[in-house]
Amino acid sequence: MKTVLIVDGYNVLHHWAEKKQIEELDLEAGREHLIHRLADYSGYRGCRTILVFDAYAQEEAENRELTRNGISIVFTGKDQTADSYIERKVYDLRGHTQEKRRYNGTQVQVVTSDYTVQQMILACGAQRMSSRELLDEMEQARIDSEKQRRVQQMSAGQNRISDHMDDTVRDELENMRRGK
Repeated sequence: MKTVLIVDGYNVLHHWAEKKQIEELDLEAGREHLIHRLADYSGYRGCRTILVFDAYAQEEAENRELTRNGISIVFTGKDQTADSYIERKVYDLRGHTQEKRRYNGTQVQVVTSDYTVQQMILACGAQRMSSRELLDEMEQARIDSEKQRRVQQMSAGQNRISDHMDDTVRDELENMRRGK
């Protein structure tokens, strides 16, 4: 089952600023930091990630999407909130009917601390994660990844490139090697 992680970017940034007791948040630097941390986390977890920032109060802002570091980044257009974009995306990914949701092979997890959005996504069969939980999980993933890297360095004689490959790539290469 594939997993899609949808993140309300500003919601997470503001929670991070509160946690770090930052009084005035530099949004540009905060967005870049979050993009890099989420890219690492997504790779570690093996999920597709969509990071959503809204431009709700901006004049002349238009919806734009780009991909950086393996994650999709969405800036909503004028008069569209991140919440409304997330609700629509969950609805599209999970299916439009109860029957489609039942057999849908996509697990959707939404990161937001907004109670109303959490209720809507739960009703569509998605899972919720608070901003605090995401920040804690990203930190734990970073720690686990660092430990794993150190263990691999210690056993340098047993370090193989196949240990660092995606499972599908490794299987495909193995099949080629065996002539299948």
